[in-house]
Amino acid sequence: MSSYKDPSSGSSSGEQEQPDAGHPETKASRSEKVQAEQAEVEQPEGGQAQAGQAQDDDARLQALRRYDVVGTDPEPDFDRITRVAASLFEVPIALINFIAAEREWRKSAIGAESGEQAPKVSFCREAVQSSGTTIIEDAAETERFAGHPLVEDPPGVRFYAGAPLQTPGGYRIGTLCVLDTVPRRFSEEETSRLEDLAGMVMSELERRREAKRRIQEKDRRLQSITENVSDGIYRSTAEAGIVYANSAFVEMFGYQDLEELRATERETLYANPDRREELIEKEAKEKGLSREEVRYRRKDGTTFIGLLSTQRVEGEEQEKTYFDGAITDVTERIEERQRREQAIRRTTDGIVEVGPEWRITLVNEQAEKVYGMDEEEMLGRSAWKVFPKLEDTPFEETYREVMQTREASSIEGYYSALEEWFDVQIYPNEDGGLAFYFDVITERKEREHRLAITSQRLEAILQHTSRPMFVKNREGEHLLTNRRFRELFDLEEGEALGRTAEEFLPPGKARGVQENDRAVLQEGKTVEREEQIRVDGEWRTYLTAKSPLYDIGTEKDPSRPVALFGTATDITDRKRREQELKQADTLFEHAQDALFMIDVGAETDENRTYTVQQVNPAYEEKTDLSASELIGKTPEEIVGPEVGGQIEARYERVASEQIPLEYKEELPIGEGTTHWSTRIAPVVANGETQKIVGTTRDVTAQKRREKRLAEAKKEAEAANRMKSAFLATMSHEIRTPLTSILGFAEAIGEEVQGAEHPEELDVELLGRFSKLIEEGGRRLLETLNAVLNLSKLEAGQMELEAEPVDLAKQARQVVQEHHTQAEEKGLKLRTRLADSPTWAEADEGGVQIVLQNLLSNAIKYTEEGSIEVRTYLGGEEAAVLEVEDTGIGMDPELAEGLFEPFRQASEGVSREYEGTGVGLAVTREAAEKMGGSVEVDTQKGEGSRFTIRLPRASLAG
Repeated sequence: MSSYKDPSSGSSSGEQEQPDAGHPETKASRSEKVQAEQAEVEQPEGGQAQAGQAQDDDARLQALRRYDVVGTDPEPDFDRITRVAASLFEVPIALINFIAAEREWRKSAIGAESGEQAPKVSFCREAVQSSGTTIIEDAAETERFAGHPLVEDPPGVRFYAGAPLQTPGGYRIGTLCVLDTVPRRFSEEETSRLEDLAGMVMSELERRREAKRRIQEKDRRLQSITENVSDGIYRSTAEAGIVYANSAFVEMFGYQDLEELRATERETLYANPDRREELIEKEAKEKGLSREEVRYRRKDGTTFIGLLSTQRVEGEEQEKTYFDGAITDVTERIEERQRREQAIRRTTDGIVEVGPEWRITLVNEQAEKVYGMDEEEMLGRSAWKVFPKLEDTPFEETYREVMQTREASSIEGYYSALEEWFDVQIYPNEDGGLAFYFDVITERKEREHRLAITSQRLEAILQHTSRPMFVKNREGEHLLTNRRFRELFDLEEGEALGRTAEEFLPPGKARGVQENDRAVLQEGKTVEREEQIRVDGEWRTYLTAKSPLYDIGTEKDPSRPVALFGTATDITDRKRREQELKQADTLFEHAQDALFMIDVGAETDENRTYTVQQVNPAYEEKTDLSASELIGKTPEEIVGPEVGGQIEARYERVASEQIPLEYKEELPIGEGTTHWSTRIAPVVANGETQKIVGTTRDVTAQKRREKRLAEAKKEAEAANRMKSAFLATMSHEIRTPLTSILGFAEAIGEEVQGAEHPEELDVELLGRFSKLIEEGGRRLLETLNAVLNLSKLEAGQMELEAEPVDLAKQARQVVQEHHTQAEEKGLKLRTRLADSPTWAEADEGGVQIVLQNLLSNAIKYTEEGSIEVRTYLGGEEAAVLEVEDTGIGMDPELAEGLFEPFRQASEGVSREYEGTGVGLAVTREAAEKMGGSVEVDTQKGEGSRFTIRLPRASLAG
């Protein structure tokens, strides 16, 4: 067995020339020489560690802490080295371990877990005690490591080689090691390569340490510079937040020092936390911020406005990305600007300011309203892009002239983009831009335009209109009259000028005219008045309208009327029509007939609309519908889309063809359907149907009478047909057996008369004739009994008393009576009855009638096969009797008619089977009298099954 060699002790027993497998071998590394030469770079307290000497562990740990690597996450640069090691030496596991006081930190791991490790016995902790590479060729054969968890448990390490990570000062802070699960040797060349890789790890650590030192140096320089400026300067990272801030920054937020400020939640530094999120998003997107106005919150809760600018700084190599920022307190400047802008916004004029580059810098609220844009849509943008239609206009020419000469000017003109007239005053600003003060003067321009047109048209209107027109001054004197006015009062041209109404109107009428004139001239009202004027010996009605006229554009009060303008319209014919309409309305309202009026909507691409405009009281009374339920609604809204659509189709025909229409209709009014006789007619004006008037009459009672008469006629015809069927059937069913009886009786008489001695009589022949006579009599009796039974049942003369009846017992009895009859036809007559009684609440005689009729019919209409009688209980409420045969059957559509009296599947004198056709009618009548029912299931050529359902008896016994 081989033994383990402790690097710190002397030689152990065993051969020295060639170490056995499993002996750790320490070899001087080439990197050790290089590191010794660099030892001067690092001089930890207590002097430099010497290669091969036991190290002061406190100094070693202090050296490890300088690299700030324990507790950090895996990084790609280190992972690349372990991947190379695992591949180069063809091992499953490669690690970079740093050895702290109580734990090991796997910075990088291939084939194992990274992070903190705390083994009781550590390969790497032993390796850092050696000045060279430690090699264990078979750990299982080494006493110190044979029980190690990595050896005994998965992954079952057998081989280990670890090169120490040695600082320039000579401190071994960790190892780069490779492990395998099988024993193996490690050559000098492999050892050299492993040490080279360990040197690469240390080079990376040194590079990072130097980079950190440079950052700290930058921070010191930044601090020395920023402490002498009034702006708040800071540096921040996404992970740590603010990592540096100058005194001005800390004081700006009201904190004692940076540590207190950093301990505060970042959101509390902002008056609006949502603004912070906006800035972070914008900063990340644009790699910085430029002059953003932000309202911040101080420690005491007060706020200030800061002008924020930041710049993203990419760290060198492994350095983190950070943002350098500056905040300038512009609270006083912003508040002064806001006070100025508020004052500007309170002005009624629109105000816009632009800078020297024509970018808009200020917009007041009045300007926002005029332009239909928010301030945010305009600020910072070129005026020529916001108002592109200003280019190549007199506005642009004037604006550019003021910008160049710096002399104020003004312009009045029409801006087509807004379709408005503007009066603009332009002033140069101190910042090299311009200020525009403008009024929208479109209304003034339109008034001036209208006044000019009005002045021109007034004379034309006065002279060419067919209505009397006039102008009076405040004293009531006529200043102007037209030709029609003079004709009305039989005046010559110029004769009315300077005269008042008193001079050519009766005194009573003149006073009313003067009162209206005063209302117009003193109160500025427009007044209308109906006046009676005698024209050519006839009194006619005129509607006189008077409006005030104002003296615009003079030094007089523009709100004080200086004259009035009047026009008179002859409304005599209109008043006559109104009177006629009023009389028509009176007649409409008091008419005894139900009247209604429909308003016809204008014709469009779709159908016209038809709404109820008016109904008279008689309509409300006869339809039981109130006017409030109807007026303003369409027929579809009143009676539904189906019936309403039919009504509107009739209205459309009347409106289109302009013809009256009379029709009968059914309306769902009240709880049922009512019948009405309606007549409608169009009201046409100017070639268009304007209204539809109608009258309607309730004919429901008449319809019901007609329906009853039709039903009575139908019943009479059915009774007549039944009578004919009865007579035909009875004629056949009575005449045939009677003929047989009489014929065979006559034959017997002839036989008896022709024999001289009794022994000469043919007894066999007489017996056969006698039997035929008996059958004819029985058939005749059955016919009479069937008719009598039906008659009694329909007349209620047959008493059917309900009592418990055993259907099985009754079925056995009837089957026994018909057994011989079935055998004679070669039919099998079977029963399938319940073992226990099948009790029904019925009449025993009625059950016998039902069974006799069904079984007789089954035998009669079955030529071959079988007949089966069944009884059973059909649930909790019914007792069931069934008769099923394999007879001729019938068409299922004709089955229901079999229960009518004197009906058979084949009828007439040529029918195939004898019978009255009342048997099934008696059967159903009897079953229904006992509270039951009859069902038939049949197919032509296959047979029939008749099912009788009777109430189940509540008692048994």
